[in-house]
Amino acid sequence: GESLANLDSVGSIWLDIILLARLATLGYIIVALIRQFRLGERQPAIIMGVGILPFIAGIFYEILGESGIVPYIPFGEIGFLGIAIAASIQMANSVIKTEEALEKHRQNLEGLVEERTAELGQTNQQLTQEIAQRQQVESSLRQSERRAHALLDAPPDSAMLANLDGTILEINEIAASRLGIDLQEAIGQNVFSFFDPSLAEVRRSKADQMITTGEPVSWEDMRAGRSYDNHIYPILDDDEHIVSIAIFARDITELKKVQEKEMAE
Repeated sequence: GESLANLDSVGSIWLDIILLARLATLGYIIVALIRQFRLGERQPAIIMGVGILPFIAGIFYEILGESGIVPYIPFGEIGFLGIAIAASIQMANSVIKTEEALEKHRQNLEGLVEERTAELGQTNQQLTQEIAQRQQVESSLRQSERRAHALLDAPPDSAMLANLDGTILEINEIAASRLGIDLQEAIGQNVFSFFDPSLAEVRRSKADQMITTGEPVSWEDMRAGRSYDNHIYPILDDDEHIVSIAIFARDITELKKVQEKEMAE
């Protein structure tokens, strides 16, 4: 009788221990739920570990009961409840994590799209401004070109712009007519190639003199029976280097005849 009383006493103690363990586990799971869903903490390893504790305790108690140490109660089956709760929490935790990751990824994508859209808008605006500026520059260049041609064609003189080697860059109608060539065909040709060798040598030497000294050169000569008053001027760049030459020639044949007539009288 005394041994049975002791056995019942031990079993009661074990029941109390298991009950306290289960209450502590339940309390911890409730706290874990609050921390997880209210405070946003994610600790799946602890949650799963606590869920398994009642199952292990129940199995251990059943082993003791089967051995006759404590009264046999199938706590092991009841312990599955802890695993089920922990598994549910873990599954919910995984879903929440996935949703949070997706939301964060979506926000990042939206941020990248907005940033890229802003960059594209700024680039597009810059391109629009550059196009407008280029169009304005091209318009100004065309106007300058028309004014330059007007100035070239205004005086009754031959006028042209050439490279240092004599390649024609610009020419007016009078100069092209005197060279016997179309205005557009003259561009790119060498001005000295239109003269006979002796005259070409004289005019080239005058151009070389101007390039060497940097000073304008003037002289008179004859071509095809007509007298010309010639002038060559240097064209400088921003560094004061001669980059091209301006050539002007006025037909002074009639003036020469008048002067000769006056001298004869």
